[in-house]
Amino acid sequence: KEGFSGQRTIVLPNFIIQGLEQDPIISNLHVTDIGYYPNAKFHFRKRDDGIEQHILLYCISGCGWIEVDGKRSKLNENQLVVLPAGIPHQYGSDTSTPWSIYWLHFKGDQAQFFAQRLATPVSLEPSTTSRNEDRIGLFENIYSTLEMGFSIDNIYFASICLKYFLGRLLFKDQYTYRNVSSI
Repeated sequence: KEGFSGQRTIVLPNFIIQGLEQDPIISNLHVTDIGYYPNAKFHFRKRDDGIEQHILLYCISGCGWIEVDGKRSKLNENQLVVLPAGIPHQYGSDTSTPWSIYWLHFKGDQAQFFAQRLATPVSLEPSTTSRNEDRIGLFENIYSTLEMGFSIDNIYFASICLKYFLGRLLFKDQYTYRNVSSI
């Protein structure tokens, strides 16, 4: 079943994606699809051959599961994972505690760097230093920029934000560190 109340989705047209793959500035890392599914009961995807893009799933409430190449893991609240491109996978929301997820598909020459390092669930537990709201704010910035249209400047900005967003997830200790010593 599709159509979750409050869901938001942007799918870039194929001709735009083909242009991105030829652009020397952003061919290395770019978004192809992005969205948010709140309280996504019965959300399920199965792709026997995988897809061309890596898929980031960021669960902010509830829980669900992922299965990549026959290996199943749970995805809990405040966890994220990247499903690798080209690998059979399936995933779904828990039926009793459905997840709310931010998700995006991305590709490019540098995409594998992030995908390999985020291929197992990563916890982003809220704390006084976690800065999770900042991460979600950056995701929302990518989304709202693409929502304004697919101009080259919007796509450049979204791609630059994507790299920063993925870096914040991958290097979470460095991101949450705040120097408290006096200057």
